[in-house]
Amino acid sequence: MAKLSQGINSGKKRSKKRSKTDNQDSKSKLDGKSRKRVRKEVEKENENNGRKKQAEEDVEDAEAGDLEMSDSEEQEKSNPRKIDELMSDDDESIDEEVGFKVTAESDEEDVEEDVDDRAKDAMEAFQLPDDDEEAEDPAQIATRVKEIFGVLNNWRENSGDKPRSAFIEQLCKDCAAYYGYLPSLIEMFLTLFSPGEMFEFLEANETSRPVVIRTNTLKAHRRELAEALTGRGVSLEPLAEWSKVGLKIFESNVPIGATPEYLAGYYMLQSASSFAPVLALSPKQGERVLDMASAPGGKTSYIAQLMKNTGLIVANDYNKKRIQSTVSNLARLGVSNTIHVNHDGREFPKVVGGFDRVLLDAPCSGLGVIARDPSVKLQRTVDDIRTTARLQKELLLCAIDSCDHKSKTGGIVVYSTCSISVEENEMVVQYALDNRNVKIVDSGLPFGKPGLTKYMSHRFHPSMKHSRRLYPHVHNMDGFFVVKLKKTGPIRKDDVRVKFGKMSKKQKKALQEKADGDDMNEAKEEEQDEKAQEAEEEDEPKQEKDPKSPRRKGEKKKLEKKVAKVKTGAIKEKNSSEKNSAKAKDKTKSKTDTDLDLEESRREKTESERGRVKASPKSMSKTKSKKKSSKNSETEIKQKSKTKSKDKNKSKTKSKKVKKK
Repeated sequence: MAKLSQGINSGKKRSKKRSKTDNQDSKSKLDGKSRKRVRKEVEKENENNGRKKQAEEDVEDAEAGDLEMSDSEEQEKSNPRKIDELMSDDDESIDEEVGFKVTAESDEEDVEEDVDDRAKDAMEAFQLPDDDEEAEDPAQIATRVKEIFGVLNNWRENSGDKPRSAFIEQLCKDCAAYYGYLPSLIEMFLTLFSPGEMFEFLEANETSRPVVIRTNTLKAHRRELAEALTGRGVSLEPLAEWSKVGLKIFESNVPIGATPEYLAGYYMLQSASSFAPVLALSPKQGERVLDMASAPGGKTSYIAQLMKNTGLIVANDYNKKRIQSTVSNLARLGVSNTIHVNHDGREFPKVVGGFDRVLLDAPCSGLGVIARDPSVKLQRTVDDIRTTARLQKELLLCAIDSCDHKSKTGGIVVYSTCSISVEENEMVVQYALDNRNVKIVDSGLPFGKPGLTKYMSHRFHPSMKHSRRLYPHVHNMDGFFVVKLKKTGPIRKDDVRVKFGKMSKKQKKALQEKADGDDMNEAKEEEQDEKAQEAEEEDEPKQEKDPKSPRRKGEKKKLEKKVAKVKTGAIKEKNSSEKNSAKAKDKTKSKTDTDLDLEESRREKTESERGRVKASPKSMSKTKSKKKSSKNSETEIKQKSKTKSKDKNKSKTKSKKVKKK
């Protein structure tokens, strides 16, 4: 037993030495670690030491109880080397079990710390360039753009001395220089997207969209068309689940716009995003439909296809040259229920009205079609977007006015643009909601993001979420906006801006003057009152400025009477002056030489009558003679005028005879 106790004590010493060496090694390793990790490891080491103490106490209890042991066991335990090995094995197994967990947790923390350290190092290493620096290579600009995106995405962790606005300004400059945009457009994109999403949008505009065709069900089926095109070496597949007509083309050995199937009218080249407005319109057979901007005829042919060549479609476009393309395309596709019209859309309620459904694919800035038309990057400015938005508002009001709200099947207007700017989309629709009896309805499209209800300081109607937005970096389509409106009632009579599409410029100005006349009159009256008070105060002496004086009270009453007269008679005076001027002009035009002579004679009579005084019989006789002479003069003047007219008629007849000869 004494030997056993000696072996145990020696094992204790060895284990203590190992634990000390392990602690020293761990301390050297943990110099760069956080305090939390050190605390966790210390607590776990204390737990291990507690387990060892319990094992030693169990051994001492066994010695005190005089346990019977076999000779073989005594021989094995009598050897101190074997005991040391057993104790060391137990200690190592415990250390391994606990250390595995510690290392696993420490590895995760090391990874997180490494990421944070790298981000901080990148933040410290990255520096914004100075304004005086010269232009750099595109590769350097691209790397700097990526670094700025990384800093902005982790701004809370990587916030440094410089403000966020400085990084955004530099990002706008670099993106404009690298991708070839105007800086104002990049700033507008940053109001719509986060920096990372804007980067994806700009990259998507650098890649082309897949070619899409729409089968013409008036002449062929999609399966037959797909078989015919695959036989010509075209690789294709169906567009999507939401379309039963579209085909997406990847490769073709033949030009797609010159195949026999194309010339026969079996399909039409059309982008996938332009399917959306027609699907939202969902026309039915036998209806009257207006396509306000129809060229080049892709949407009108799709409408005729859904209507199965029944009903009536009015295809309008402002440009005569573009109408020729719509005529040729519809003739090739076999469409027979359309009428082609060339009018300004703002005049259309005058031309034709009472349609069941109206489609307005409005002219826009084209910010969603940059992949097809890269010239938009430098040609479109923020001012251009605002001018197009004004035109779009007028067109949308006219489209709503030309729709019949009493239609049993329709009363629907669909508004769409190939732009992603809010000024051309949500703001235009909100303007229509404010000025017409219209509400937004679910478009029924299973794809696209919902419209915006908030944009910077603007707040839109909650039903704007039923509209749909398409993005190239999300849906792999051209950028597009679609909204479906339902007309609920006639035009409101109180609205001043109701009939702008049906009226001349003079009538519009008159309506505006009536609407703004009250405010203008009130402002003028206030100005007049202030001027009158100032003039009176200057004329009055200082003693008479007491408000309680009777003279002051009388002047106030006079001023009140004047103001009332101005309020009641200002408009009447204007109208009367205009009427009098018009009458005077008409009179001067209609008066002839004879009328002027008669007026002079009458004036002489009135003057003579007014200047009468008690006269003698001689004067009375003179006045009678004057009256007779004036009557004779009037008759002579009339006879002269008749003779002049007869002479003129004779001269005219003579000239006609000479011409005939």
